[in-house]
Amino acid sequence: MANFNIRFANETDLEAFWRVSVDTFTEAYADRNKPEDIVFYNTTYFNKPNIQKELEDHSNIIFVSENNGEINGYVRLKPTQEYDLPGAMEIKRIYVRKEQYGNGLGKALMETAIDYACKNNYKHLVLAVWKENERAIAFYKKCGFEIHSETSFDWGTGKIDEDWVMVKEVPNS
Repeated sequence: MANFNIRFANETDLEAFWRVSVDTFTEAYADRNKPEDIVFYNTTYFNKPNIQKELEDHSNIIFVSENNGEINGYVRLKPTQEYDLPGAMEIKRIYVRKEQYGNGLGKALMETAIDYACKNNYKHLVLAVWKENERAIAFYKKCGFEIHSETSFDWGTGKIDEDWVMVKEVPNS
């Protein structure tokens, strides 16, 4: 496994954080969705003002991975009271550039999320994943997540995807 520089994101990361968000979302969903849905989602939700709000919102915990000064992935965490799981931290996004697949970056970001949740006394990590994203589901299962329930993902265009809610108990520190 490669050695990654994983650190807390900051407001100076806006441009790179925005670009990774748009690029990785598009890479993950473009082949099974209409181009207009991808464009709508990216321009509505992954626009720079929204990304800046995410970086400025102190309830978000965002770790980025960089190599040679370039951000190549991130994990965004946020405490949640959804899903009927007390003491839960949600992985809102774990995004890794496609060219980084297979080099251990996803695992390193996940370990960072687990470590953060453990050190901050969270009891569960929870995430939602598209039921058709077999690669991600396999990765989460390998990391110890189990299917808990179902939810939906609203694209904002009338398109609704069905997602799994997956949960991992956080090991005690």
